[in-house]
Amino acid sequence: MHLRRKLNETEMKCFSTCFRILLQNMNTADSAKSFCSLAVGTAEEKSTWFCQAKKLSLLCFSLLADYDVTYDNGEHMISLIVHAMRLVVSLLDLKQWKCLKNEDIAEADFTVQRLLCFMARSSAMYSSIRGFLMKLKICNALETKNTIPTDNYFLVTAAALTLALRPFQSKSEKSNDDSFDSSVAFEQYFIFILTVPYLTRRLPNLLVPAVKHLSVLSPCLNALLVSKNIIFVEMSKLQHSENLQSTDKLIPSCGWALANIIDLVTVCSNNICDSGNFIQGLDYSLYVKVVNCISENLLDCFGNVGVLTRREHGYVEIGDPSLQDNSSVNCNQPKLSYLDLLSSVYQQWHLRKLLFSLEKSRHNQQTYSCSSNQDTEFIGNLRLIDIVYFYNFLLRIFSSLNPIGGSLPILNVLSFTPGLLVQLWETLEYSIFNGNDCMLPEHSSSNDTNIGCYNGRRQKPGIKDTGSKLVTMFRKIAGKSTDLSITLTNDSPIPNQPSQDTPNTWDIGGMKRGSQGISNDMSCILHLFCAIYSHLLLILDDIEFYEKQVPFKLQQQQRIASVLNTFVYNSLIHSTVQNKKPALDAAVRCLHFLYERDCRHKFCPSYLWVAPAGRRHIPIAAAARAHEAAHSNLHFVDHSPIPSMSSIVTTVPHVFPFVER
Repeated sequence: MHLRRKLNETEMKCFSTCFRILLQNMNTADSAKSFCSLAVGTAEEKSTWFCQAKKLSLLCFSLLADYDVTYDNGEHMISLIVHAMRLVVSLLDLKQWKCLKNEDIAEADFTVQRLLCFMARSSAMYSSIRGFLMKLKICNALETKNTIPTDNYFLVTAAALTLALRPFQSKSEKSNDDSFDSSVAFEQYFIFILTVPYLTRRLPNLLVPAVKHLSVLSPCLNALLVSKNIIFVEMSKLQHSENLQSTDKLIPSCGWALANIIDLVTVCSNNICDSGNFIQGLDYSLYVKVVNCISENLLDCFGNVGVLTRREHGYVEIGDPSLQDNSSVNCNQPKLSYLDLLSSVYQQWHLRKLLFSLEKSRHNQQTYSCSSNQDTEFIGNLRLIDIVYFYNFLLRIFSSLNPIGGSLPILNVLSFTPGLLVQLWETLEYSIFNGNDCMLPEHSSSNDTNIGCYNGRRQKPGIKDTGSKLVTMFRKIAGKSTDLSITLTNDSPIPNQPSQDTPNTWDIGGMKRGSQGISNDMSCILHLFCAIYSHLLLILDDIEFYEKQVPFKLQQQQRIASVLNTFVYNSLIHSTVQNKKPALDAAVRCLHFLYERDCRHKFCPSYLWVAPAGRRHIPIAAAARAHEAAHSNLHFVDHSPIPSMSSIVTTVPHVFPFVER
């Protein structure tokens, strides 16, 4: 709500005088003279007070929305805004009603709750506070945030923030007014306040702890999960209705909500690069689920606008010289990119805290299962799949918003966090090989301890169990290579094994339908695993890969290669890549790195690479002709078999036997 016209100096003086008189009146102890005594009087007096209080609050919020701290508004305007904010705060604070008697407090509280409900439902309060916050200066995290130059400015900001947080302190549970629903206020706060660009960078240091308090964040996070559809629609409407600066409007409102939430729930040290913590008492499960929800919506927004570029979609720093011709940008402001607000998520302490919470949740669930006969789901516990989606979404967001480094910051922290990659593979391995039809022959023994996780518990990987196949392979490698020495660690007798020269051994049954045959959760885990392992394989030398066998034993490397090989081949041959293309792209990249390792120094049997095609593949000549036809004619329909055949030839040519190639 805004004023229809700007007030002149005489009108400012008049309004300021009226507000000052009302404040003095509210502080009087004489109930016969106090304006607040009407709130506990007769029904007619209550109605009069409520009507006047609504008009006064709307007027004050209109003044706040039109107030711009970036301009010299004069002494009268500053005085008017200060008195207006003090008046609204006093209307909602019973401690300032000096005329109240003890027996009238409950009735007065009921009336105040009605007024607060009106403010929250009309959205006048939060929209006006947002308008004021949007005009505050943005400060870099490294500098002292003295954004309020005088006591009066600080008072206005503190009063506005007090009003924004007032519903969180409401005692509505003691009220008989069923019409007051605090969840509406939480939704309004999320829509109007948590979407303010660089929220914490606009507030003075003294006020930041108030917005980071758990009593404020938890209700808002819960409100999003309950009413996400409503909130996202309102965010979109808000974004289109505002005249934002060019550097702010490029990021959708849900993007600013994501950055602000991550910024609010974390406490980082400016002196140490990888030192930080979450705010005390944070529900990690709630935090991760909310970030996942917002991230998914943000990626949908990015998908609607197409490919993102540096200038067009948000990687523009405040004070960017390329934007100096835009009058709406203050070039004196410090440089601060949007991704700076997300810096916590690519620090290792952040991931370690989540993984620790995951282990704690598993322990609690295991303890409960042992003491109860009922299979009760732990709704509030953090799950591995939640963390997987969390970083999967962030990988895609960074790839869109960071044209220089892409998802490199996220991949670095994921790749060098001990145990995460192994844990992801164990989860995949258990899902793929748990069925009888997709268990590899050499792993069907009951002594195998490397199946993965069961009932939410991760099993320890098997050690010193290579089998006769690896012994034979290592001997062949040792006979052909002089630059690499591989020492076997298994001194146990080697049982007789059937010949491995059969394609069916490495044709993984669980992957025969490609991306169409796996769930969304499994696709997400596969995507993250392949992205992390591909990044790690770039710097993993042959000594670590073959001799030290980290992070996987060579036997596990074979299984990984066979799974990815079967998955990629069948996804391409069945043309099922549309819905799970990120997972397929990551799998192809990881598969190429593993195949290059094998070409350099073999660790896989030759039949592993051609196993998915087996006797079913089309002749290489036909595939080559299909490849040429696909490139010469780009007007084939999507359901044609030619694009998939050409993809196999160009993407995984090793599935065709070398003699045929």
